[in-house]
Amino acid sequence: MEQLSTLGQQLADEKLARKQAEQAQNALGMQLTAEVLARKEAEALNQSLGEQMAVLKLDVLSLKGGMTSES
Repeated sequence: MEQLSTLGQQLADEKLARKQAEQAQNALGMQLTAEVLARKEAEALNQSLGEQMAVLKLDVLSLKGGMTSES
């Protein structure tokens, strides 16, 4: 009878461990999703900043060209 009780406890422990592992996997999955979304947002921001920098450089070159022409 004691052996049956021990087996029952082991089964309960294994079920609990499996449930905890599933919860940990779900948490990791949510973290990964958040990181992927953050990376995509950062990439979009970097692209936008790059485009703004290109426009500013063209403006500066245009201003320099205008000053040279007028001088």
